[in-house]
Amino acid sequence: MNNNATLRDENILSLFSLNNLIVPEIQREYVWGLNPNVVSKFLEDIIEQSNLCSTCKHAHSKNALNVGFLYSYKPPYVILENERYLDEYLIDGQQRITTVFLLLLSRAVKENCVSDFFAITRTDDSGHCRCFSYKVRDLTQQFLDDLMAYVLLNKEERGCISNILGDDKPSWFLSDYDDDPTVGAMIETLRIIDRTFERYDEFSFFDFILQAVHFWHFKTEVTSQGEALYITMNSRGEQLSQNELKKASLLPTDFEGLKAWGAKWEDWQTIFWRNRGDNADADEGFNSYLSCIYSMERMLMNTDSVSIERLEVYIKALTFVTGDTLRATVQSLYPNYSTWFDDCVQTIWKYINETSDWSLPNPAERGAYANASATRNKVLMLWPWMYYIQKCDSHQDDSILIRIMRLFYSRASAYRRSASTVGKVIDSLIANSHDSLLVVPNTSEDESLEDEEGSAKGKLFSLEETVLSAIINSVAADASQSVTETEESIWRTQDLPYFKDGRDVGGDTFYSFIEAGIVNKDHIVDSLKKLRTNLLSLEMEKGITENVNYLKNILLFYSNADDQAFWNRLTPSYYFNYDTRTWKRIVRSQQFIDFYKEFFGSGQVETLSDFLRTKRAQFFKENCSFDFLADSWCDYKLAIIYSVCSNEGLWDNDHFNVAFWNNTDESVRVFNVQKSVWRGKVYYDKNSQVLLRPDWKEFLQKEFKQDGIIFTFNNYENIR
Repeated sequence: MNNNATLRDENILSLFSLNNLIVPEIQREYVWGLNPNVVSKFLEDIIEQSNLCSTCKHAHSKNALNVGFLYSYKPPYVILENERYLDEYLIDGQQRITTVFLLLLSRAVKENCVSDFFAITRTDDSGHCRCFSYKVRDLTQQFLDDLMAYVLLNKEERGCISNILGDDKPSWFLSDYDDDPTVGAMIETLRIIDRTFERYDEFSFFDFILQAVHFWHFKTEVTSQGEALYITMNSRGEQLSQNELKKASLLPTDFEGLKAWGAKWEDWQTIFWRNRGDNADADEGFNSYLSCIYSMERMLMNTDSVSIERLEVYIKALTFVTGDTLRATVQSLYPNYSTWFDDCVQTIWKYINETSDWSLPNPAERGAYANASATRNKVLMLWPWMYYIQKCDSHQDDSILIRIMRLFYSRASAYRRSASTVGKVIDSLIANSHDSLLVVPNTSEDESLEDEEGSAKGKLFSLEETVLSAIINSVAADASQSVTETEESIWRTQDLPYFKDGRDVGGDTFYSFIEAGIVNKDHIVDSLKKLRTNLLSLEMEKGITENVNYLKNILLFYSNADDQAFWNRLTPSYYFNYDTRTWKRIVRSQQFIDFYKEFFGSGQVETLSDFLRTKRAQFFKENCSFDFLADSWCDYKLAIIYSVCSNEGLWDNDHFNVAFWNNTDESVRVFNVQKSVWRGKVYYDKNSQVLLRPDWKEFLQKEFKQDGIIFTFNNYENIR
């Protein structure tokens, strides 16, 4: 054998003329034909690379079109170095090379090049093709032999391929072929080829496909992986993709090792095939997970080298974490609340199937790292359990594993996304936890929770995590209380819509309610149940209902020291919105905490309508003198006036915001510093201005007369 042929840039003519490419038993089925989008995109890329000549009616190549890597090895029975054609077992590239083979066959028939096709592919008179064959199963190879024999017999008929694509199959087409998945996929691919090239049938593509379509043919048994990769990168003139590097670098070079790990690799492909989601094949998910592994190793372990044995640990970790055994353990430990785990597993597969690149910049590159926030949030769903399992090898504690998954599930849900500290956090938890209980320790001052501007500094764990861990440990020391029941109650509360998802919201989950004394740490289960019941009773997430409208108006009365309620500066930045689209932002605010304590604190809960009436009476009693030239009427006070004295109030079914716009028209404004008030869906809606009713002064006198309020309207005539 030629020991210098480690890697070759080969076109289709070279590949089919000089190699006996064999799809071995360990390979999975050909499946590309079952996803028209994948095959159509592949074919369109080939057509796009061609230059169609209207004079000679041939497709000419603009540049070589390299469609990827073809990995192969020689089986042990190949011992003669002077053989012209040597068998090559395919490790990877089956889907692409099979599609190109069928494309070339189809174009040979359409372009009367069948004799050339059979000469190049070294097909004998019986239809057996030497350059490309299947050993996945005998029936697949028999179909190829029958197809080639049929084409050879009918090579003068341009439509002979189309004859096998309809309902009336030729007599040689066995009924068993209908049950062969690879045969079915091949037939679908031929149909897609027919449809895709139909509008180009006047042009000849046969020679173009032979010459212009290239593979990087990597023969893994010839030399060391590292040397081959350097040759590849230099000869190609561009950086190899990370996934190509991983595949090549992980494959062993000896035949026995290659055969054993090749079989395992196929089993791994099956895992990703079964969980591929909307992907056409297993490759996208598998490559994504490989990228995730390498990114984690580089970020947390400072290495770019992963052995195939290490890869197996990560594959087993994925199958265990997303499999039935761990799920059964979760349901056994937490029978009253385990739905979060199912969501966690679904999210893991979702991220694997939709994310192509998991690489993160170094946290020292603060700008680039901060801009990778979406990726950082995704890694929180995978890296923690990956790191924990590889760290503990086969001695992991499933209870600790579940609690680690939950901890980072909560972090990801709240968008607390420190990726670079995952290893430190897990190491700290391993060192401090005991009796299958996850213990959040106090950490040193020089370690940070987050790696982005504006985030908490000084700890690996947030104050909320520390407090909740202390509560759980306290429960564990009290035999009368259940640890898992406490955890269930905490997790159920964290997963309320007001606390789950902290993006652009701020605050902790429900730690503010603990800090405010609303949640009693000594009776945590009952206290959290009451909190959940009270929050749900307000019906904030159920849309525009009477109850919600009462609450929106009530909250206008709660402001901070700067006389601001729930103002949210929106683009353009020169105006503010009173925004009730995002209740989670409101619930986490101090103003809502103040309302909650007042409304639920007396022990005798009023209706929201009665409570609103009380708040309005109190407000107008304190503000019964209206000095229209004074500067005391800030936005939230104006909103209160308009909520009472406008004909329709501030809210309707289409608008969720109240926007304030500077009113420069002195002839129509009432107050000296009045801003006009608008309803808005996102920003202010210039067609939805809220106006005071003409008799608003009389209305106030009448509406609140029974409360003993006497209104005075100072300087009113001066600005009419």
